[in-house]
Amino acid sequence: MSGLPALLDRVDSRYPSFLIDVIAEHEPGTRLIAYKNITFNEDFFQGHFPGSPLMPGVLLIEALTQAASLLVLEACSATPNARTSLRGVNNAKFRRQVVPGDRLRLEITIGRRRARLAKAKAAAYVGEQLVTEAELMIARSAQPGALADLDEDALLELHDRVRRVRKKYLGQYRRQAASKVSDVGGRGKSYAQNQRARDKAEVFETALARVSTALARAARRAAAELKEERLAAVRSTKEVPSPQPVRIPAQGSDTSRGPRPPRKSSGRVKRDASDIAVGQRNQARRDNR
Repeated sequence: MSGLPALLDRVDSRYPSFLIDVIAEHEPGTRLIAYKNITFNEDFFQGHFPGSPLMPGVLLIEALTQAASLLVLEACSATPNARTSLRGVNNAKFRRQVVPGDRLRLEITIGRRRARLAKAKAAAYVGEQLVTEAELMIARSAQPGALADLDEDALLELHDRVRRVRKKYLGQYRRQAASKVSDVGGRGKSYAQNQRARDKAEVFETALARVSTALARAARRAAAELKEERLAAVRSTKEVPSPQPVRIPAQGSDTSRGPRPPRKSSGRVKRDASDIAVGQRNQARRDNR
């Protein structure tokens, strides 16, 4: 049970809505038995009902859901930021009232799993007497905004895991679709025959797109930080240029004129003179016409 404290922290409910006191038995990812001691000090007894306190049936379902969520989060494919939610309750039956002083035993067995859904067989007992039983549909999803809390290394690991699962379900979808084309007589008819595999592929395709976007943002942020670090290192080691000496004009010199034009070399002077002479000869010919 070494990993259960971390799983308990990932259940969204907190006191006074957290309805699990102790975990007695645990088969990882398959079965779990937990206990909840029902005391007279529970908040819901104040109004349900005055003078005749009873635990609401909806809270019995909530206690079973919280216990089932521990097993769903423990699945190997659950990401570190995954959370759970209740999607359905089937065949619920309430056979006995729960009152202060009862010790509620919650027994959960995980059944069939799908891409994001798991079916749990749940039952609550007081002593050996059955109180509540139901089939629960638990959905697993990423917490909104949780990707922003992951660093680049964690995003790379998550991207690799999601990509491998996406490739698995996409391959299954394509193989099953291709195999059913000949059976139903066309691709359009086989489309509806492969709904479950297509749903799984679309779920992980969407998840991969979200993780890829978050990874790109983290990579750009890391590149900008690295650039700033390198620029700061260069600035700290760069020598400060020495100040240029100020030239003080000699006494009596004319400072009103601007800077002197650059002196031409001797070759430049000769070329300029040659160009001037050629121009003058051409102009003389035009004047004599």
